[in-house]
Amino acid sequence: MGNSLFALARNKGAFLPCMAMFVAIAVTPRTTLATSPTELNFDDLPKLHFVTGTTYAGLTWEEGNLGVGGNVGVWSTGGILSYPHSPPVNLINGYGCTMIGIGFPAMVDMSGAYVGQQGNGGFPSTTGVRVHGYLDGVQTGVTAWFTDIQTDPQWFDMSILTNVDRIVFESVPVYDNGGSYGLDNLTFTYVPEPAGLAALSSAAAALLARRRKTRGMESVSK
Repeated sequence: MGNSLFALARNKGAFLPCMAMFVAIAVTPRTTLATSPTELNFDDLPKLHFVTGTTYAGLTWEEGNLGVGGNVGVWSTGGILSYPHSPPVNLINGYGCTMIGIGFPAMVDMSGAYVGQQGNGGFPSTTGVRVHGYLDGVQTGVTAWFTDIQTDPQWFDMSILTNVDRIVFESVPVYDNGGSYGLDNLTFTYVPEPAGLAALSSAAAALLARRRKTRGMESVSK
């Protein structure tokens, strides 16, 4: 491989684009976001508010499957009959949809969340919740079923889900295809980009830019 690279270097500087391509393939950028734990308690949102798209915390709040009454599930803040861990607001799986996801702008390690009963609309609360983790569309893990669901929300440990960019909550249906629950204090940590690889990537980009500038000057002189 070494002889091939030197041959590329002699071929009118072809080594630099090759090196930049190698770094682009070898280094998957992770994040420049804060790498301390992020906790979302939803208390800055009003009650009975739909959380959709990328409208909150830079995350993608997905629609779910069909829940109670055949309605499309959506993340929503709770109302009068909700049980937040940190009042006054928590998040619920609207219409009790049993599959609903959250996407992250970069790779994260999950910590967990407080999960409890949900009374909005009179729908019975689910008897179990588990979370699936994905990276680049491929499932990489799943938690055990969390069944300690009560009016006093309990901590649901999701730390088995590392290096994921999407999670999907699954709940047990208990009424009309729905299984409701409340979610609070969702906690995760963005995975930092390795410092050494980040420096290598920056160096390769700088070398490539310098080479292009030199070529531009040579073209002008001709």
